[in-house]
Amino acid sequence: MEIYCVKSEIERAKMLDICKNLCDKNSLIPVIGSGFSLNTPTDNDGYVPSSNKLKDKLYHYVALFSGYSKEELADIEKESLPDIAKSFEDIFGRISEEELKHYYEYVENNFCEISFFKGFQKEFLDIDWPRIFTLNYDTLIEDYDRKYYPVVPFSKINKHHENGRVKVYKLHGDAKKYLETGENKYFVLSRDQYIKTLKDDSNVDMLNELLTAFSSKSILFIGCGLSDELDLLYSSQLNVEEKIERIDKERQSVIYLSFEGDDEIKKEFSQRKKDRLKRYGITKVFRFSNEKEMEEFFKSLKTETKKTEKDGAINRLEKFSSIRFNDLEPVDKRNREFLFNEGYVWTDYSSHVVLVPTFYVERSISKKIINKINQGGSIYFISGNFYSGKTMALLQIARFFSEKKVYLFPTGTHFNEQDIRSLLQKKNTLFCFDTRSITTAQIKMILEEKYLDGIRKNNSCLVVAIDNSDAPMYKYFFESRNKSQSFDAFLLSNSFDTDECELFNKKGGAASLPVYRSQEPLLDYIIQNEQKLENAPNKKFLTPEKELLTKNEEKRIMALIMLATEIKIPAKRAIQFGIDKAIEDIIDCEKSEKYILNVIEKDYSVYNGDSSGFEFVCNSRYWVIRALSEYANKKKASQDVIAKAYLNIIEVYRLIFKDDVAFYQNAEPYYFFDHIQTLFNPHWFFHSAGLMNCIYDSLLPALSGSYQFLHQKAKGKLIIAQVQLKNHHAEEAKTVLIDAVYNITRAIGLAEKYPNAKNIDETLLHMAYTEGRIRIEQSCISNSYILNAVDACYKLYQLQAQSRHDIYDYATAAGNDKWAFQKFRRTLLSIDWSKMTSTSVPDREKVEYLLQRWTGKRITVSC
Repeated sequence: MEIYCVKSEIERAKMLDICKNLCDKNSLIPVIGSGFSLNTPTDNDGYVPSSNKLKDKLYHYVALFSGYSKEELADIEKESLPDIAKSFEDIFGRISEEELKHYYEYVENNFCEISFFKGFQKEFLDIDWPRIFTLNYDTLIEDYDRKYYPVVPFSKINKHHENGRVKVYKLHGDAKKYLETGENKYFVLSRDQYIKTLKDDSNVDMLNELLTAFSSKSILFIGCGLSDELDLLYSSQLNVEEKIERIDKERQSVIYLSFEGDDEIKKEFSQRKKDRLKRYGITKVFRFSNEKEMEEFFKSLKTETKKTEKDGAINRLEKFSSIRFNDLEPVDKRNREFLFNEGYVWTDYSSHVVLVPTFYVERSISKKIINKINQGGSIYFISGNFYSGKTMALLQIARFFSEKKVYLFPTGTHFNEQDIRSLLQKKNTLFCFDTRSITTAQIKMILEEKYLDGIRKNNSCLVVAIDNSDAPMYKYFFESRNKSQSFDAFLLSNSFDTDECELFNKKGGAASLPVYRSQEPLLDYIIQNEQKLENAPNKKFLTPEKELLTKNEEKRIMALIMLATEIKIPAKRAIQFGIDKAIEDIIDCEKSEKYILNVIEKDYSVYNGDSSGFEFVCNSRYWVIRALSEYANKKKASQDVIAKAYLNIIEVYRLIFKDDVAFYQNAEPYYFFDHIQTLFNPHWFFHSAGLMNCIYDSLLPALSGSYQFLHQKAKGKLIIAQVQLKNHHAEEAKTVLIDAVYNITRAIGLAEKYPNAKNIDETLLHMAYTEGRIRIEQSCISNSYILNAVDACYKLYQLQAQSRHDIYDYATAAGNDKWAFQKFRRTLLSIDWSKMTSTSVPDREKVEYLLQRWTGKRITVSC
């Protein structure tokens, strides 16, 4: 514990430096106790009382109306405020009407309507704090400045009034609200009442904010008493103490402002106080002897923080520009880290340096985009699967345009709308966004004509990398293909072409990498050569069944699923999902075993998002996916645990986001088939069909009213059935396809009820295409399904005829869809219709239309 005294100029300077550095990062959160408001006069001829005076007032009523013996009252009088408050609650109903009136007058006169403020209070409240927690009932803070918005337990936040203001979380309630309602839940006095308040479902957001601050930010206690207030705050049922025990003391501080008399401050800080403060995780003590010293200190802090606030947004964005590329030498052992750690290129990015491995290969798709940009294009997208090389392709483009100002945003970067507007005003600039560094909503905003026009006039350009498993983004672009679009999208292959293969083997050979075979998927190359590629082949990473998942299995699986999906999870989000401890435990597991890389770690860099002080970052999806897949493969009960984890994620997102649009944007990746299949990868897990069924069946009750989910489930069931047919399980496939039909027809029916929904025509078209795929697959099992397949295919083409772009065609299908289509087409060309029952024969004109479309010839059939 570090002790600083304001009377020492050297120590005062150090105190200011500590606070300024934390304030610059929006990382210092005040917790205000009764000492802050003590003896402040009110407009009602009262003074904000100390906790002891309030205790005496409550005891007065207990003594008058309890009926307790003198001995009992003597014991009660010795108790602390929270304990006496419990007795006060017990006898509250016995207080006479006249005395009750006096009691409410006492509250009004001494806690409300404050217009005189002490010097230190003014200087303190003039500082731009990110948020404030107060243990006080009085209205001092919100009376001082309208910029402060009081958040009271059991009360809804008015989004219109709160917008742009600093939230003041009044953990113990609010005297004004108490007087308005007469309900004691707004005037928290006892320990039980406090715990009940913060554990109430209606106050879950307030508790999450408190836990987020204590686990991920730095805390400044001012005016807090050691016995009553801190004991109450650290009540074991609220987990505050557990959060503060796990803080990183090198990056976070818990500061306690100690207000002492002139004589006391001359002495060494008492050991007893140190021991007591240690219980609360205090790391630093700032000693003051009078209010004037506090006033001068906070005045200096205000001046220092104002200097750095001025160009905060600009400075924040500029850290993504002026990039230098550091090409590693072939002998550098770090080259191999890039193959397992997708984010390794950003290791030195805080110094504006991008690390480039020796085997870096220029992709042909990047050359195409470079040519397009030179021709005056504005927005381009690089889409690709997991491990297709999107980041390296993006770097190639950024590196080429040295004559432009280049901004390069790594995976998981966060922006607000103001940041985006600031960026788009820049001239002759190239903006490169790696996967998940910009949201779908922000892309839609940029594609509005007013912003697009500005980008063109400024001679600027955007290139955005998209992961095909990023459900909201990929779905938006997939369905936007049918509209008049103002962007170009390029699909990046997950394997090298001939020229790229030759170059990779030439460069990789110099770094002693194994030979890459032409057209081999990059992920396959890494998996098959894993032992040869690792720097420390004797060091295996996470062995899930042995150490990673031996404890708290369900939460750890949930944590890994979310980390592999979202890449970065803010501390607050982890707390909301109850996975923060699970992630901390995984990090501890990594450290104890000294694994080959830090797969998950905390990022404390300035976070421009919610109230979190850090984010949990997944540095290697490869290893997390490998761990999840191996767990699913080896644990007998894994399917139920995994399905439950997915359901829990969906249910928590539903609690967090009441708005349907926000809910589906966040929840969609967790039922997007391609993404689930990426996480439980066939390379390590060979029985994915059963798991997919289990997950979708688990999610159905929670998402039965969502046409997006039902559509995804139908597509998932189709793929499951295709796998079953490959394995010669026709009856099982037949059952699964029937379920797929139920889901897609219900999805279409639900979607048709929302004719004004965004992109609804494109969504319905996509659903019609999916229904045709399912019906075609059914026809491969039995000819009795041919009628339905013909109708579905014909319906798709008729719907598409009304659109501008012909984007769906069964004839261009790939993989299992291609095999099913070819069989279906052969059946239509060769079948003897006379041998089929009249009820299963399709319309002749529809069959002839389809065959002409698919063969290019006029064919007559005799249906």
